[in-house]
Amino acid sequence: MVNRLHNEVEHRREVADICLKSGNGKFEILKQVVREFHDYESNFLDQLEELEEHTYLCFLTINRSRRLVMQEIVMEEQEQISVSSHTPLKQESLTSGLALHPFN
Repeated sequence: MVNRLHNEVEHRREVADICLKSGNGKFEILKQVVREFHDYESNFLDQLEELEEHTYLCFLTINRSRRLVMQEIVMEEQEQISVSSHTPLKQESLTSGLALHPFN
């Protein structure tokens, strides 16, 4: 998409440059260039809008992915903290509970 827009801009520059180099005596060339710019203006603007929308969607996807990765990291850290802080207590309470429970 970017290449298409870049090519369109370069084409317009070249056409404008040809028009400028043709001098004042070539009014018909100038009219043709203005007509061509006008004819392709809506197509150019459509391509520009398409690129803008695509860029927006890319950033939206990137931000969603970043948010999911951060959530996964935070959840993993919380699980590690929970496991490391509760594991010794759970084992002690289970073994002491078993020793005191009369039905084992």
